[in-house]
Amino acid sequence: MFVLVIDTTIMNVSISTLIKDSDTNVATVQAAITLYSLVMASLMITGGKLGDIIGRKRALRTGLIIYGTVSFLTAISPTMAVLFIGWSILEGLGATLVMPAIQTLVTSNYSGKDRALAYGILGGIVASAIALGPIIGGWLTTEYTWRLAFGGEVVIVLIILLLSRYILDAPLETEEKPRLDIVGSIISALGMGLIVLGYYWQEPMAGGRRVIPSQ
Repeated sequence: MFVLVIDTTIMNVSISTLIKDSDTNVATVQAAITLYSLVMASLMITGGKLGDIIGRKRALRTGLIIYGTVSFLTAISPTMAVLFIGWSILEGLGATLVMPAIQTLVTSNYSGKDRALAYGILGGIVASAIALGPIIGGWLTTEYTWRLAFGGEVVIVLIILLLSRYILDAPLETEEKPRLDIVGSIISALGMGLIVLGYYWQEPMAGGRRVIPSQ
């Protein structure tokens, strides 16, 4: 959860460096940052349904494999186009499988006070990721390179994959075999996507101010 959330804030303080490294402009970098959140939010419901179909533990592992592989691709990305495809789109797709699976697996692996504690820890992790993202991103960019941020994510993902064998899968609560509603998925993706797009259009993440297209 820390890795998924920190990706929404960690690069906000590295925009000027990304512009120099990728020979691009502010609007393009801001679009890359926003698109990650947009893809993740748009397909979150669909990702949860896919977890029902293939199993929550398998969805978690599949999403982590996608996320880790693409994080490595992003860390070595030579151009802004590769960064867009890797970070903004494919990492967002990986996150859509991981995040719903986390919520369900916590519910199935814990009960009573332990479940409350687990959700409390998740909430604290989300808050810390939001707060630490700019700090970690600024430190890595200043002292080393922004690429290490994504390299560090690969290490974390590998550790989680190794430890995931201790997680008990979450059984379905119904015997009916779940199916993916294609039309419903498209409508939910459009609805969630437009909500997030409207938010970022008014308050872009980078700098927290309205961005004029001519900039």
